[in-house]
Amino acid sequence: MDFHRHKRYSFIMAMKQRLKNIRAALILLIVSAPLAFASTPPTVTLDEAIEAAEENSISLESARISLSMALRNADAVMTTFMPDISATASVTTGGAFPGTNPVALGFTGIGTDLTEPAFLGLSVNASLNAQFSFTGNMINDDETRRLEKESARLSYENTWNTLSDAITAAYWKIAAQDAAIESARISYEDAKAQYANASDMYDSGLIDELSLLQLELSLKNAELQVRSLEDAREIMISAFSDMTGIDGDFSVAPFPGLTLLSLPSPEDLFAQYGENAISVKMARSSLSIAENSVDTAKLSTYVPVLTASVGYSYSGSG
Repeated sequence: MDFHRHKRYSFIMAMKQRLKNIRAALILLIVSAPLAFASTPPTVTLDEAIEAAEENSISLESARISLSMALRNADAVMTTFMPDISATASVTTGGAFPGTNPVALGFTGIGTDLTEPAFLGLSVNASLNAQFSFTGNMINDDETRRLEKESARLSYENTWNTLSDAITAAYWKIAAQDAAIESARISYEDAKAQYANASDMYDSGLIDELSLLQLELSLKNAELQVRSLEDAREIMISAFSDMTGIDGDFSVAPFPGLTLLSLPSPEDLFAQYGENAISVKMARSSLSIAENSVDTAKLSTYVPVLTASVGYSYSGSG
């Protein structure tokens, strides 16, 4: 009889405590609902995050500038076929001092030495030269420039893909962290309820102090776990803001559930999608550039150099 009375008393006390917890939770929910609704941070989608990163990323902007410079240099065909042009010009003048023989200076009709300073006039010399040399590497110039453009575009695409993959991974890590925090909070609330029930039972002499201390330790560990996960999330948000340029408080979409995929064999996947992988494209581009460099070196070695030049010069005095 004592055992059944003790068990019934424990059950009644546990139910009372649960009702108290439910009542307190409902009051807290009613009081905090308007405030929570007013301060709910906006949800940022993955596409919005990638778009923001594309607009604010320094590395991507640097890649854009490098791409623009590479395309501009590759389009400057005249730097290869423009002849070397040089022009020179000079103007000289002079004078004669008293005592100088005018005949020696080109003056005629004067038989005596000069008695006054004399101006000798101006002498003008000008020349214009143009030279063009044809070398073997010019034969391959068009292919070389095409490969340079392709390599520059692939480099930019690789930078963009790297940024997009990093944003995607960081985004879903935050979503997974939110799910872990929610699970930890549920565990904390459960540990809190167990500790409250144990406290009532301890006050009634139904459990010993060791059992109460063990539940208190579990409660502290659950609280520490929640705080640790929340601190880690703050670090993730800070890093995510640096990558995307999104400031202020925001939330991400819930972490999606697991999806079971039925994929073909690795050989079939590579045969179908391997050529579209950026790493494969860059490897093939590097191979083409190396082969083109070999051909260019051969042409430069075995094709004779042809040089044509033209010049014009003028000189006069007066």
